[in-house]
Amino acid sequence: MRILNLFIFINLFFCNHSLAQVKETNVDTYIYKPENSVDTIKLKQEFEGLKKYFCKWGDSTYMELHSNGLIYQFKKEIADGYYCAFFDLTKNDTAMTAIIKNGRINGLLRRWSNDDKKIEEECEYVNGKMNGYRKLYYFSPEGSYYLNIMIMEKNVEIKVLQNDW
Repeated sequence: MRILNLFIFINLFFCNHSLAQVKETNVDTYIYKPENSVDTIKLKQEFEGLKKYFCKWGDSTYMELHSNGLIYQFKKEIADGYYCAFFDLTKNDTAMTAIIKNGRINGLLRRWSNDDKKIEEECEYVNGKMNGYRKLYYFSPEGSYYLNIMIMEKNVEIKVLQNDW
């Protein structure tokens, strides 16, 4: 397992530091974080035993445009499973992953930037609502790294644990 994790790290590190790999196991997806990261909260995505669905970002079979008109989200009432959307069909540029149970997001949702392919958000959901940790990432063009961490309950921010930007 350590050898596999080392291989993935080396592969990702020398390929633009992007977040392109989704493993077909119950092991957490690799998330690139700079060495100066003070983030100590590691969120895991448990998808063992779930049917896996893969699609292109914006595929109308599984996704719909969010009301803000800027991002896509997985549709409500789609089949239970682990969903992974890619920016293109090569499956080398993850856009978003989520666990759907009972037709709603239940578990960890992760979203990556279309511009630089770096992680933008990790958020825990229960019955389609943000509930638990929410982490928002920002990587400046100059290379700086910022992280906001908050605790959410039923889509409402309850407490801010870290606020870098």
